[in-house]
Amino acid sequence: MHILIAEDDENSRLMLSTALEARGHQVQAAADGRQALELALAGTPDLIVSDILMPELDGYGLCRAVRAHPQLSGVPFVFYTATFTDRRDEELAYQLGADLFLVKPCEIDKLILELESAASRNAIRPVPSDADALYAERLRDKLDKKISELEAERTRLRDFAEAAADWFWETDIDGVIVHTSDGAWPLRGLTLNGLFAMRRPGLQRPDDPAQLAREVRSFRDVVIDWRQQDGSVRIMALSARPWRDAGGHIAGYRGSARDVSRQVRAEEELRALNQELDERVRSRTASLKAAFEELESFSYSVSHDLRGPLRAIHGFASVLDNELNSPGVTGLPDSARESLQRILRAALRMEHLVDDLLELARVTRLPLQRQPVDLSALAQDIAEVLRNAEPSRQCDIRIQPGLLVAGDVGLL
Repeated sequence: MHILIAEDDENSRLMLSTALEARGHQVQAAADGRQALELALAGTPDLIVSDILMPELDGYGLCRAVRAHPQLSGVPFVFYTATFTDRRDEELAYQLGADLFLVKPCEIDKLILELESAASRNAIRPVPSDADALYAERLRDKLDKKISELEAERTRLRDFAEAAADWFWETDIDGVIVHTSDGAWPLRGLTLNGLFAMRRPGLQRPDDPAQLAREVRSFRDVVIDWRQQDGSVRIMALSARPWRDAGGHIAGYRGSARDVSRQVRAEEELRALNQELDERVRSRTASLKAAFEELESFSYSVSHDLRGPLRAIHGFASVLDNELNSPGVTGLPDSARESLQRILRAALRMEHLVDDLLELARVTRLPLQRQPVDLSALAQDIAEVLRNAEPSRQCDIRIQPGLLVAGDVGLL
């Protein structure tokens, strides 16, 4: 069977053609009613399956043309539609001479059975004399409904635009802003180049928006300082893309303007605070470094100045001890001799402490020489020194073996 399909949706057209060809039917397919009529006149089909909403010539118009042409008036005609689906649409289809009215989607096996059944009926439906009036009335109803839907959609979009914080605008081909949302009326009459001249320094992308506009390319988040009539400045972020007219030609730009004053100023304040904090940290670090250097110098000076008196104490105490221990010297009590020994030991210990302070002041100016250090062995040496210093004391010292760290041996 030779079947002609009129369907503007490519996927639907391909699916139906493939299913019918798999059943052994010869299929021709057209993307609109006018093309389908030309194919039918070139070779009369056994069945016509048509969508309703199509460009050039819709399904109703195709059905009327088929029924009005002597060559095609007897060809079974089936409507298969997903848009015109209410009862009045179906009634008009039958009044115009259709043999069957099917609503998408339909299970494919059932659809093919319905089409094959319609083709076998071979009955001619009379077209009423007022078919043109019925067709015009139905189209008018559909048009009125579509206009109402479009108006409702327009109202909804306008409400969205007015409720949004962003402004919306449109330019002509010369870049002049000719249409705006109600709140954006101050932008009317301005040009894109004029707005680009207000760019805020330091917050821009590397692309030049003026160059993008000359190349008719989209741009996003171009930040400008827009000075208002009262002298105040609003920081705005502009984004836009080209729009085309019905002929597909570039007709201008459509975009938005978003007030980012609070955000930008908050970011600038945050950057300023961060810079101030960095400066404070640098200043504080420098002060601490200077204080540390002064402390090192003071420690070195104090330690150095203490060495002279300590050496004098230790030296004279040593001379006195030698004289008292000379042969034939008597008369000094043992307690006095013990006190002298204490003076010698304390002076010697103090000299060692001063030497350690001097060494510490010197090494703090040098980098640490990190290397593996056996803390267990170091602790064992200290414990041995303490035992030798005071053998009369009995202490239980427990040291865990194998404690290794990274450190400077000279400072431990």
